[in-house]
Amino acid sequence: LGDSAADWSKWWKNNKDGFEFQDFLSRKPTSHAVNSKELGTACYGLDIDSDRILFLVDKSESMVEYGKWPGLLEELATFLSASPKNLQFNLVEFSDEVDAWDGGLQPANARNQKVALRFLQRTNPYGPTNLWDAIEIAFEDTEADTVVLLSDGEANRGDIQQPEDILE
Repeated sequence: LGDSAADWSKWWKNNKDGFEFQDFLSRKPTSHAVNSKELGTACYGLDIDSDRILFLVDKSESMVEYGKWPGLLEELATFLSASPKNLQFNLVEFSDEVDAWDGGLQPANARNQKVALRFLQRTNPYGPTNLWDAIEIAFEDTEADTVVLLSDGEANRGDIQQPEDILE
């Protein structure tokens, strides 16, 4: 569908009634990411064919409660290490507050991968899920062409919390 908001709105209007989110975080980490010209790189089995990615990372308490946090870190590290050399990325973590790793996309070199993962590990996941504020940051990002949301549940903090309202 490309980057046309009108095309995506039309698609959503025609598909929202039958749409179901896939629960990728319930999958075990792949322990290896696929990297090929045909498939791009996969994260939780989802092929991502982009070199400018913004990851929205749920760092709420439920990620630890339900055992999702260690697998998310492993999958993200695996994805980044297998990514194409030209990949640029940024991370935005969210729980009750939202915090970006960097002010913009950064090359996915070994140093930045290590620093970004340490950014996520500097504190333990805690608090509620403020998804909306993370989404607002994604909307403001003019560099990324792909947003990957890594979350285990529904929003329970922020100006907009209901899934149908977020999707509108």
